[in-house]
Amino acid sequence: MASTAAPLGGIRQRSKTGWSPRRLVGLEFKRGVATWLIPLALIPLWFIIRQDFTTPVSLWVETSVTIRTALDYLGPVFGGAAAWVAAREHRRGAGELLETTPLPAPRRWVATWAGTALAALLTGLVVAVPLMTLTASRATWGGPEWWPIIVGLSAMVAHTAVGFAFGAWFPSRFTAPVMTVLLFLGEVYVGEFAGNGATILTLVSRLDNLIGEGRYLSPVAETSEDLAYGIWPAVGMWQTMWLLGGSVVMLALVALRTRRSAGAFLALIAGLTVSLGGATEIVQRTPGSLYFFTAFANHTRAATPATFVPTCQGDPVTVCLHPAYGAWMDEVVTRSDRVLAPIAGRPGAPVAITQLDPTPRYTPVDIVSPEGTVPFYLWSGNAGVDEAMRDIARCSIQSCYDERQFALPEEAQLAQEVVVTWLLIQAGEVDELTDDYGLYFQYSGEPLTPYLDRFAALSPAERGLWFDRYLTDLLAGRLTLADLP
Repeated sequence: MASTAAPLGGIRQRSKTGWSPRRLVGLEFKRGVATWLIPLALIPLWFIIRQDFTTPVSLWVETSVTIRTALDYLGPVFGGAAAWVAAREHRRGAGELLETTPLPAPRRWVATWAGTALAALLTGLVVAVPLMTLTASRATWGGPEWWPIIVGLSAMVAHTAVGFAFGAWFPSRFTAPVMTVLLFLGEVYVGEFAGNGATILTLVSRLDNLIGEGRYLSPVAETSEDLAYGIWPAVGMWQTMWLLGGSVVMLALVALRTRRSAGAFLALIAGLTVSLGGATEIVQRTPGSLYFFTAFANHTRAATPATFVPTCQGDPVTVCLHPAYGAWMDEVVTRSDRVLAPIAGRPGAPVAITQLDPTPRYTPVDIVSPEGTVPFYLWSGNAGVDEAMRDIARCSIQSCYDERQFALPEEAQLAQEVVVTWLLIQAGEVDELTDDYGLYFQYSGEPLTPYLDRFAALSPAERGLWFDRYLTDLLAGRLTLADLP
């Protein structure tokens, strides 16, 4: 008897070590199907770099939300992978055999899920780390907005938990693809379509309105990427609670499938408390938010925008930009000088041009600028400076972003349009501008092109004399098409 005790003890010890949860997580991560999905991260990474990093300007708020969105849309794929892993025992008929292993079934289930969740998190980091590194090397103001990134990673974990729970409770070879589709459609419907009136469930109006109130329960719901106010609505912490608490609920339900233990019940109660607490805060902090702007307006009333000191440069016209757009300063100064050169220094001409809130989601009706200062918008996209030149030319001749721009007679506005178009064309800002403002701009059925051609045919000296005499009247709206040379 004594001769057999030691070997049995050794076997028992080796079994306990071999079936440790940590080792099982490692094995599942190395050999599980989700590991093969990690290269999928390279697809959104390539598209994002190709689209969002083609200009010298990088904004932390935009990068943070872009990372969140990419991870959210990768999540359903890993949810389907988790469902496939959970149904594996059923497909292979190994359920009864695995029940005899030394590791308790609930711990084995959780360890198996953790391997898939670890692969999902690693995929999220493959997306997030390069994008944050690129932004850090290029951004000239601010810092990372962490909550969108945390929400994206939490969403990936939540997707795997939901997929794993359904795979465990409803094991089938069809569970994985069905869960992938349902998770994708669910997050998109709740976050993008619910409450907007154009949904796949318009016939079920009560359900549509109910979900529309809490669209931020979906991690893909629209958020503002505002330099002044950051990420709005500021529900990132509550979304994380909702997603991670829900993950615990799903895993507790998996554990209860095989063993109704006190620990599983406690985990279920704790997960429900955290998840429902986060959901309640989301709904309460976005009251009646059937539309994004309502929620954002509610938040901005209680928020203090981030302060900054504009970066100013240029002579004779000073250009002031938000410091986050400093990489574009030289280009804006050079191109705006060309646009404004024919009128610079004359009475009524601008002496400064100032960038407005670069990423507004909640803008006052009227923007009153100091005398001699022209407001303009500048975006971070590829057409940002091109559109800014249009703003600068137009707002140098016409009133912009306030009610005065609608107060002039139509004839006066058309005369101003001709001069605005000429300023852009003479500066070489011709991408689509001739078509937009010259060739097809009609008045009483006649194109404005002849007026533009006549103005362009003047010699520089003749135009200079005309601007000296009539620029003030043109800006005040006292000239008509007939008054143009």
